Amino acid sequence: MLESFNLYIFGGTGDLAQRKLLPALYRQDLLSSFSKDSKIIALGTKEMTNEEYKLIIRNSLLKYSKICDLDNNSWDRFSERISYKKINIKSETDI
Repeated sequence: MLESFNLYIFGGTGDLAQRKLLPALYRQDLLSSFSKDSKIIALGTKEMTNEEYKLIIRNSLLKYSKICDLDNNSWDRFSERISYKKINIKSETDI
C-alpha cells in the first residue's frame, strides 16, 4: 500500500484523464493500493462543481474501464478521493 499522497492531474477533464488515468487509478483503488487519506485533485479550465466532475468521471469509468461492474461502495470510496479545481494557467494566483 502506498503512503498517503496528493495526486494532481493537470487536464483533469481531458481525454487522457478520462480514458486512461482515472480508470487505472480506480482499478488500483479497488486493489486497496492507496491509503484511505490519499487524494486525487483534478485541475482544469472548465467551470464545474466537484459533484459535476465526479459524474463525468463515473460516466467515463462506465464507458472506458474494463471493470464490468461499478459497484456503489467502491465508487463511493473512490469518489471521496476526488476533487476538481478550475485553474487559469495565465493567472499567477492559480499557479
